[in-house]
Amino acid sequence: MAIWIITFEIITTIFFIIAIIRVLKKKDYRALSTIIAGAIFGVILEYLSIYFSQGYFYSQDFIFLVGKEPLNVPIMIGLAWGMLLEISHEISECFSLPIFLRTIFEATFVVSLDLFSDIVAVRLDGGYWTWTDHPAVLTITNTDFMGIAYENFYGWFLVIFISSLILHLFDAKFRKSNLTTLVIRTIGCIVGAEILLLGVLSLTIPLSGWVWLIFLIMYLGSIIILGIYFIKHKIHPIKGISGYFPLIYFEFLYLFNVLGMIYLGLSVDIPFYFGLLLLYTLGVSVLLVKLTLYKEKPQVDANTPEMTKSAP
Repeated sequence: MAIWIITFEIITTIFFIIAIIRVLKKKDYRALSTIIAGAIFGVILEYLSIYFSQGYFYSQDFIFLVGKEPLNVPIMIGLAWGMLLEISHEISECFSLPIFLRTIFEATFVVSLDLFSDIVAVRLDGGYWTWTDHPAVLTITNTDFMGIAYENFYGWFLVIFISSLILHLFDAKFRKSNLTTLVIRTIGCIVGAEILLLGVLSLTIPLSGWVWLIFLIMYLGSIIILGIYFIKHKIHPIKGISGYFPLIYFEFLYLFNVLGMIYLGLSVDIPFYFGLLLLYTLGVSVLLVKLTLYKEKPQVDANTPEMTKSAP
C-alpha cells in the first residue's frame, strides 16, 4: 500500500476544503477565484504535458485521478497548486511591491518549495510520478537535477509567474468584484496562462540543453533582484496574514519534505541539500510566523495635540 502517496493526497484534499471554507467565510471571492483557477489550470497543464511529451507518468496509487491510464492526472496536484498560488498572493500582499516584483516573489517562493518536494516525491512509494528518460539518481547533469528534469522547475516557475501576472494585471484594471468579473478573471487566467506558457515553452525547445542555465539565471536572478529591492527600499510588512492557515499548510509541506528525506536516507546521502532544506524551512517558518502574528501599528493623527501633564 502506498502509504506516503495516499496520506499526502488525503491531507492535501482536507487542506483544500479548509482553504475553500476559509475564503468563503471571509467573503474573499477573488481568493476563491485564484484557488479555482490554479487548481483547474494545474490539472489541465499536467494532462497536456503528459499527453504531448510522454515524458513522465503519475502513479496509479492515487485515489482520485482524471483521464485514462496512463495519461491520468491526480486531482490532488491541481488542488495543491491552487492553494500555493493563492497563499503566495496572500504573502506578497503583505509587502508594498510593484506588480512585476510581486509575481517574481510569488514564483520564487513557490518554486523554492518545489526544489525539495520533487526530489522526495519521485522516490517515495516508487514515485508520485516517474520520468521516462530521467532515472531517480543523485547526480547533477545539464539535463537532470538529482532525478528531476530541469524543465520541471523551469516550467513551474513560469506557471506561477504567468498566472500571477495575469491575475494581478486583471485586479489592477478591475478593482470591483462581481460575479461577471470573477468568472472572466478565473477563465481568463486558465486560458491565457495556458496559451502564454505553451508559447514560451515552445520557444525554448531548441535550447533544451541549456534549460538548466536558463532556470538558474531566472531563479537566482529573482532572489538577487528581490534582495536588492527589499534592502534599497527598506521593505517591511505593511499588513499581516489573516489566520493561521498559510503558516500551517507550509509547515506541513516543509515538514513532509524533511521527514521524507530522513525516511529515504537522503539526509545522509546528500547532507548539504538536507541542510539547505532545513535552512529554507526555518526561513519560511520565521517569515510566516512574523506575518501571522503581525499587528498593525496604530496611526497617530498629526493634527491631534499631544497631552501634556500639567504641573500641580
